[in-house]
Amino acid sequence: MSLAAECPRFAPVPPGMVGYPESLTDPSYSSQILILTYPIIGSYGVPARPASLAPADVNPGSLPAEFESSKIHVAALIVGSYNPAFSHHLAKSSLGQWLKEENVPAIWGVDTRALTKRLREKGVTLGRVLARKDSSLANGGAAAEAAVPAVKPSSGLAKLGDKLLSAVTGEDHTGSRSRSASPSGAPAADWRTGYELVPFADPNATNLVAKVSVTEPILYTPQAVSGVAPSVHPREGRPMRVLALDVGMKYNQIRCFTQRGIEVKVLPWVSLRVFPIPPAPPVA
Repeated sequence: MSLAAECPRFAPVPPGMVGYPESLTDPSYSSQILILTYPIIGSYGVPARPASLAPADVNPGSLPAEFESSKIHVAALIVGSYNPAFSHHLAKSSLGQWLKEENVPAIWGVDTRALTKRLREKGVTLGRVLARKDSSLANGGAAAEAAVPAVKPSSGLAKLGDKLLSAVTGEDHTGSRSRSASPSGAPAADWRTGYELVPFADPNATNLVAKVSVTEPILYTPQAVSGVAPSVHPREGRPMRVLALDVGMKYNQIRCFTQRGIEVKVLPWVSLRVFPIPPAPPVA
């Protein structure tokens, strides 16, 4: 079932213990399909976000603590179970609403642990998320969220999935855990006929560095970002500064510098052409 916006590509499984707002905005996942194996994704919603998270619009002194960059970078999201009824004192919207705002497709009801095992054994591969031709199922995310108030809190996850599925399709799925090979019940060999096919897209054929890098230099100071006095150069008396070439930099990397009193000037990736990195000497 869909919970948001059509897309190709595949497919990292993040090993880190961070929330989905941080993972979705991690530039290192740009143009990839992200798989989350943790259950009940979406239960704490999404924090408030500025009207624009673009680097040029974000105040260097107020980097959003819950995000790692200016936007969602993944091509699509796959989760096992999705909970649209979020509950958190900082939450301002559901995960599904945020994904729709940024036009990022997502699906749930997938055995993500089995999918992860396959990727671990076979390696990262190209993939795509397809939308069913049945419009009532393609809009499952919106219908699912609208159906949440009718679900009793005491229902188990299995019953919750059945009730949401029944609300979306108009059919009785209570107690049924079986799935057909295709939306129309066609043989498995013809499953493609029930979906809107999109071509594969290979991220390796794209300049992902240019896609995630800032376009103009931005200076982040310790006082503005972290409320810390700047460290001073022992001989020249000026603030200590680090030049960072943005090839996928996260906000937390900036915070780590500024919390230690170091200014960070983030430069576009094209600066590599201006300041070429000399080759490393050969190792004997």
